[in-house]
Amino acid sequence: MSEAMDDKYLHLGRLIAAQCTPGFLEARLEGALDTDRPRFRLSWTAQDHSRHEAPEAAEMAEIQAALEDIREAMVRQNEGGRWRTFVVTLRKGGHFLLEVDD
Repeated sequence: MSEAMDDKYLHLGRLIAAQCTPGFLEARLEGALDTDRPRFRLSWTAQDHSRHEAPEAAEMAEIQAALEDIREAMVRQNEGGRWRTFVVTLRKGGHFLLEVDD
């Protein structure tokens, strides 16, 4: 993985974390791009293990742009096709995982 991609993942992770309660244990963003209306579902687990979900009206434009940037960079680097659905998982301690599917 290139340093440029690492920077893109870090940027996306920070955008997602900014939507969550500070100090969360795990955050999960699920969604789909390339639909009539892109969809996103953001949930997280707080330090007290309570579960939370971002309201549907949460601002996701920057997150969507970051995801599209990552997707296009992956296509340019021949790291796969132009995926549509995704799951991003963040965990306390800096863990980042992006899973994609057509």
